[in-house]
Amino acid sequence: MKSLNRILLSLITLAGISATASPIPATGSSLLTDPQKGLQLFKHRIRVDLADSKWTLKETEAESNVVALDFIPRNPQDLTPTAQLSLRLDQLKKVSLFDEYIKRSMKEYPQFGFDVLGSQKVNLMGQPAFVVDLSQKKKGQQLRQVIFMQEKRVAVFTCLDETSHFKSTLAECNKLIQSFRWQN
Repeated sequence: MKSLNRILLSLITLAGISATASPIPATGSSLLTDPQKGLQLFKHRIRVDLADSKWTLKETEAESNVVALDFIPRNPQDLTPTAQLSLRLDQLKKVSLFDEYIKRSMKEYPQFGFDVLGSQKVNLMGQPAFVVDLSQKKKGQQLRQVIFMQEKRVAVFTCLDETSHFKSTLAECNKLIQSFRWQN
């Protein structure tokens, strides 16, 4: 009789546990789907840590070979209303050298009305990257683009704000950008 009671108790306990579980792993509330952690970006084979950031994710799909991710202030009081941070993920048709890709990009900025304030190749957390500081005087805006490349994949972060607020916004953008990692 004791063994029958133990079996029944075990079955009832297991039924209660499985009733609260998600039918498909990583589809319920978990670290993998919590937008504040940024781990849901694994589907794009990247990682961005949002845990200690003032930004949260707002995802929008553009075209089939382009993914556009917009980060918005978690609390409107944390950043200026004009602060913007975005990430564009491109899939190139063929492998390109990083320097060639950058050279082509640098030629395009003036065509879109941007003044290049400075640019440099950097190493961010063991990953090669290219930083471009730009201004658009007509709109009173300043921005920074940070470009990462891995084989046929390109990631372009764009941090933008009014020139008068740009330094404080840039500090928050940099925190998030520095957490970027490619996932294989």
